[in-house]
Parts: sequence; structure tokens; C-alpha cells
Amino acid sequence: MLRNLFGASYLYVSVESPDIMAAASNDPRGFVEMYPAPVIFDEAQYAPDLLPYIKEKQLSSP
Repeated sequence: MLRNLFGASYLYVSVESPDIMAAASNDPRGFVEMYPAPVIFDEAQYAPDLLPYIKEKQLSSP
């Protein structure tokens, strides 16, 4: 749904594929930093360690 609503103006990253999931799990801070806002992280439940870093980045954004 978010992709349909915001896909034209937001970067879309799916964490579902094994290689993306591994990158997100191995270095969650680095993974989040690779994608500047605005970004949609879909299937984030596959890399739950991402969530605190997404929150941190969101709180530090102007």
C-alpha cells in the first residue's frame, strides 16, 4: 500500500530477499545509512534489528 501511495517520491527497499536481509542483519546501522530519507523499508520484520536504527534516524532528521 505504501509503495502504491508514495512509490513515485520515496525510495523502496524490500528486506525480504536473502542477500538484502543478510546485509540488514549484519550491519543494521550501515544499512539504514545507505538509504537517505524518504525511504520505505518493506518486510522489515525479516531484519528486526533494523527497527531501532530506523527510529533513531527518523528522530534525528529535521
